[in-house]
Amino acid sequence: MKEVGDWKVLYNYREVEKDATLGALFDSDFAGGQLDAKGHVFAIAYGIFKNSDIALTYFDVQRDISSTETDYTRLHVDISFKYEANGKRGRK
Repeated sequence: MKEVGDWKVLYNYREVEKDATLGALFDSDFAGGQLDAKGHVFAIAYGIFKNSDIALTYFDVQRDISSTETDYTRLHVDISFKYEANGKRGRK
């Protein structure tokens, strides 16, 4: 986010089967990093300072969809600060 008061909203649905991807490359926040899961991700962020925001992300996921389903719910709170270094970019 660039300005104070900016909002961002996200919704994502995923269904990932066993062996669908290499586990090391999979999103570790979704289903605790396990494959064979399906569920929803809801997120909302608000700009608290210029180039800074606070975000809430809620995961509502069912793991082990091929056999016994196990619920996985998590809430993340993140504060992000973005900055640019002073000086010129690029090569001289």
